[in-house]
Amino acid sequence: MVFKKGQKVKNWNGFKKGYIPWNKGKRYNFSDGIKNSELYLDRNKRISDKLTGRKLSKNTKEKLRKITKKQFQNGMSEKTKIKISESLRGEKSHLWKGGITELVYNIRNSLRYRTWRNLIFIRDKYTCQECGETKKELNAHHKKSFSLILKENNIQTFEEAMSCQELWDLNNGETLCIDCHKKTDNYLIKAQRQIERISIIKSERGKK
Repeated sequence: MVFKKGQKVKNWNGFKKGYIPWNKGKRYNFSDGIKNSELYLDRNKRISDKLTGRKLSKNTKEKLRKITKKQFQNGMSEKTKIKISESLRGEKSHLWKGGITELVYNIRNSLRYRTWRNLIFIRDKYTCQECGETKKELNAHHKKSFSLILKENNIQTFEEAMSCQELWDLNNGETLCIDCHKKTDNYLIKAQRQIERISIIKSERGKK
């Protein structure tokens, strides 16, 4: 539309006389945050109602597919990845346990650990002690969890781990297939929960 000098514009924004705006009389409460504000919730509901049952055209679907593909291909920049990694590294991580991860890795990759595991397999004739499976992946399972032994014996160094007799006790190990191993009470994250439960029980006993 071309405007001429002196021309009066009526309803240039499309509103008609008497039209009531959707946000009239509604106020934004800053103390509740934007997601809890009346304006925000009302706007979302209107958008949801408008899009419900709507079918996208093939052209729109193709555009969205290309945008999504481009986002996945490009991903985050190396600089951004490094920043995120650094912000979650070491003591900054919510999973930080005092630097024990490197110690556990060194122990599990040591010659003595591999020897302990092989002795367990040989004693049990490479057979799962729960289901009798022999063809599946086999694990040498600690009946008393590996991490609990480290905690109770206050093992902080590799040398202390090598000299801890309980850690290498063959009676504390058994051969399990991967499926049976996952069902044990101290498999992976379950081991940490087990340690937490034991700590709570000990602290309650101490109070009595």
